[in-house]
Amino acid sequence: MDPMLDEFRDVVRKLEFHPPAIPVVSSVTGTVQPDDQWASPDYWARQVRDTVRFHDVTTTLREAGATVLFELGPDAALTAMGDSGADGAVTPADPLRVAAQRRDQPESRSLVTALGHLHTHGVRVDWEAFWADRGTRPVPLPTYAFQRRRYWLRPKPGAATGAAGLPAAGHPLLTAAVTVAGTGTLLLTGRLGVDTHPWLADHAVGGTVLVPGTAFVELALHAAARLGTADRTTLTIGELILRAPLILPATGGVRIQVVVGDADADGLRTVAVASQPESADADDEWTAHADGVLGGEPAAALPEPGPWPPEGATPLETGSLYDDFATAGFSYGTAFQGVRRAWRHGDDVYAEVALPEEVASDGAAFALHPALADAALHAAVFAGGPFTAAPGEGRLPFVWDGITLGATGATALRVRLTPTGPDSLALTLADPTGTPVASIRSLTVRAAPAMLPAATGADTGPAEGLHLPGWEEVPLSAEPAGPPERWTLTGDPESLPALPGAARRPDPDAVDATDTDVVVVALEAALPPGAEPGDPGAVAEVHAATERALGTVRRWLADDTFAAARLVVLVRGAVQVTDGDPLPDLAAAAVWGLLGSAAHENPDRVTVVDWDGDDRSAAALPAVVAGPEPRLALRSGTAHVPRLTPLAGHPSLLPPPGPAPWVLDRVGESGTIDDLALVPAPDSLAEPLGAGQVRVDVRTAGVNFRDVVVALGMVPGMRGLGGELAGVVSAVGPDVPGLRAGDRVFGLAPAAFGPVAVTGPPLAGADARRLELRTGRRPAHRLPHRLLRPGGPRRSTPRTEGARTRRSRRCRHRRRPTRPAPRSRGVRHRQHRQTARAARSGPRRRPHRRLAHPRLRGPLHRGHRRTGHGRRTGLPGRGVRRRRPATAAPGRALPGDGQDGHP
Repeated sequence: MDPMLDEFRDVVRKLEFHPPAIPVVSSVTGTVQPDDQWASPDYWARQVRDTVRFHDVTTTLREAGATVLFELGPDAALTAMGDSGADGAVTPADPLRVAAQRRDQPESRSLVTALGHLHTHGVRVDWEAFWADRGTRPVPLPTYAFQRRRYWLRPKPGAATGAAGLPAAGHPLLTAAVTVAGTGTLLLTGRLGVDTHPWLADHAVGGTVLVPGTAFVELALHAAARLGTADRTTLTIGELILRAPLILPATGGVRIQVVVGDADADGLRTVAVASQPESADADDEWTAHADGVLGGEPAAALPEPGPWPPEGATPLETGSLYDDFATAGFSYGTAFQGVRRAWRHGDDVYAEVALPEEVASDGAAFALHPALADAALHAAVFAGGPFTAAPGEGRLPFVWDGITLGATGATALRVRLTPTGPDSLALTLADPTGTPVASIRSLTVRAAPAMLPAATGADTGPAEGLHLPGWEEVPLSAEPAGPPERWTLTGDPESLPALPGAARRPDPDAVDATDTDVVVVALEAALPPGAEPGDPGAVAEVHAATERALGTVRRWLADDTFAAARLVVLVRGAVQVTDGDPLPDLAAAAVWGLLGSAAHENPDRVTVVDWDGDDRSAAALPAVVAGPEPRLALRSGTAHVPRLTPLAGHPSLLPPPGPAPWVLDRVGESGTIDDLALVPAPDSLAEPLGAGQVRVDVRTAGVNFRDVVVALGMVPGMRGLGGELAGVVSAVGPDVPGLRAGDRVFGLAPAAFGPVAVTGPPLAGADARRLELRTGRRPAHRLPHRLLRPGGPRRSTPRTEGARTRRSRRCRHRRRPTRPAPRSRGVRHRQHRQTARAARSGPRRRPHRRLAHPRLRGPLHRGHRRTGHGRRTGLPGRGVRRRRPATAAPGRALPGDGQDGHP
């Protein structure tokens, strides 16, 4: 190359150079090239003549923090050459190496594959530019990890009624409906719980989840609809009295019964609603909650639509309505916050209510959705007097009189409330077009009890002793943690609460220990905007946030001058307390978990608070810090602490109560996995075993595609989930050789998703031979026969070992010959084809075995032997290699030479 260097320099001098937009590492020096060197002709001459310092380039990039090396070229030569560390070993910290092109592969496919590889490793790819002008649109992908979706199967309300022989009730709150034989009594049953009906958790009084009174009205209306106690156009309830509140536990649920008596002479029927904890025994007492009368004279005529709102009505402010309810002790969640607008005209109150979006889709399944009807009652507070939601003076429905329903499935209503007495009012409900929906002649209210009874019914079944993490509200301390003048706020002013009188400092190091009792530090712990959990930037921010938090707490605990003061660390978005909270921020959650340990180890010196930035939460901070809790979450001025709550009767596919066996089976016809439930096993599992049957205690069951098809009901008439099992034999029927109780087995059996399974001819055509004894590491059909004999295998001796070795050698010699080549050259290969053709002309297996014996093999077989590769091939280079020609001992002929009787 030397003769052309001078001319090459002259050419370079005529070029115009510009500084690079990004730093470039030179392969001549192995370092970052200064901008002025790019215009040097001598540098480009060195590029032609000097050594390429590729190793130094990759080392410089790695030391500079490069995480991805993307090769732009015709092949992946540099990607393959790239080393990792001093010893050449690849570690997780090494940069990702990706090549844009690969030899012998289509260019477009290679480039797109490379971009996808970069994307899946956290490198941002401008996909909008990639897909521009292609007429494409994004579609949702299947769910992946860390998307925080629950996949535990939840039993569908009423899913198990078919297996119990009961017809479904056809209502979201009820499971089954049955008419008692020989009587006119109708019995409706169901289960209520915040797990199966989460919207009920949004109706809490005094911190206790209380089933709304409108739910009892809904149950009575559904009973009336089933019995036809009204004419075709209306349903009527003459009277419904609420006797006792129905409390729902935090975990588990309660059984409910709706009992409708026989019709009397006037066509009226009694109705009663009772409940029982689901952990109670069948003969335990039931608690009566409501009773009344179905039927009666409907309203003469529901009012016709009129102007809305009425002329002269005064608009009312509804923005703080639910905050006032919360102050009075009524905690209405999103599902029950249905009041949209309100007016007052004289003594009457007019309002518009609607179901929130998360429950509006269920409105059609109800006669009158309890959350919608309850929201209609909320507007009564604007009537004043006893209906005002003052603290400690809340009212609950007591007696419903003269309910007439003219339309079902409403999701929005126009409400008119008219006071009719000191503690009563009348309601008229219409849809948004003014068409009448319902009327209530009179509703009498009464004061809410000062203290509601605790929910009963902690399950002691399979969930006994188990707990779930949750959140519990705690009262605020009456005395704040020191006067505001003794508080010091440090950190970003926008992240700090507004505490009048408190001092402010830029950082904790500037705090004077002599004039402060509480130091509040607002830690910056949040992922960068738009960052995904797997991005390198997100991971780096999590590490940086935890390092800052750990350093702050370490310095605080090591400084004895602050021994009498308390450090309060504020974070935002670290935990999800309610369903309305956003998903936790990964950086804040890491700080919350890290400092939680420090707070528990030093409860008098460190407190960690996750707050929502609300002014009410800021005002509650001094009272929160004065309490004994080391970690708290503040939401709208309410303090929450993490607690473990008993997993009492959680219904996520728990077995039925009692010792009887159960199975997982499809009990509905909706075509979804919601139809799956744990139901009592068929009686045949407990019956005496017949000929060829085996009972197995299941330890593991396998899932295959057939189970998916059966679970979804895709093939009519196909039932029974689980066809593969592994377990221990518990009983053996007649005519079952080779198996006995206590044997560990695996194999096929119908309905294996349960603690017990039976296989044999009476069940799905299976038999006991489909089970295989599991001894050691090999299945039964691959075990020597002696391992299956009674008493187990014989002990090995030198004599038996020698016999086994000889038998093993004979078995190897009886293998089938190698398959001939489809096309070959030479006499040797023609002989091979003739020999294989002769073998194929007769019976297949036995002639092959005879040909494969050493005494029957021809010259081709005698001249080759098998290697460890290509056991079913017959060509040299494909598992068969030539060996030396055999030589006969003196006086002895070789097989196949015509002297031993063989050709």
